[in-house]
Amino acid sequence: MKFSSSEDIEASAEAVFAALCDHAEFQQQMRRSGVSVVRMDELSKIGPGMSWEIDFKFRGP
Repeated sequence: MKFSSSEDIEASAEAVFAALCDHAEFQQQMRRSGVSVVRMDELSKIGPGMSWEIDFKFRGP
């Protein structure tokens, strides 16, 4: 299965990268959109090995 999406925004690459690396804010935004997000690892710092379990409705009500 392949997912693809595109949207033009007015932001620098640095600002977009910083926003995507803000894991806590990214999780909050997903939860507000109805996505279930559960952090699976117990790492204290951002790095390899981080994992999440994510559940969402792809289609339908």
